[in-house]
Amino acid sequence: MVAARHQPRRGLTLMEVLVSLAIFLFALVAIGQLLNFGTDRALEARYTQQAAFLCQSKLNELSFGSIPLQSAGEASFDDGGLTWNWTVDCNQGDVAGLWTAKVSVYRDSGFGQQIKVTMSKMILDPANRGSTYDSPPVSKYGTSSSSDSSSGSSGSSSSGG
Repeated sequence: MVAARHQPRRGLTLMEVLVSLAIFLFALVAIGQLLNFGTDRALEARYTQQAAFLCQSKLNELSFGSIPLQSAGEASFDDGGLTWNWTVDCNQGDVAGLWTAKVSVYRDSGFGQQIKVTMSKMILDPANRGSTYDSPPVSKYGTSSSSDSSSGSSGSSSSGG
């Protein structure tokens, strides 16, 4: 009969445990840094979107005449606990009554950078536009009326032959 050879059970050495633990910790630190970086970029994107919304809002206020169509220095408005600053630069174009307005909205991001969005738009001077409350213009020929009546009848005749 042949005796079975018994293999001694081999465990991990201390050096292997330390190396695997070091690799695991470096990977954990790298994943943590990636999470922080991703969170910062998401917050920056959110602030940029909010700045674009506020910038478009100011351009609409200029278009509708809520604020005067003129260049203005730095002003601020409070929105959701964040202080945003804005400036307006308006220039008269080559065409009378047509203005070019440039609005910049900005704030410090808290990451050592400034979030800034600038938009420009050509705006027809609200003072030159009409309103639905204005009376319609009177024609020099009197009251303008259209007649849709037609006289006569239309028909076709054919002669056979």
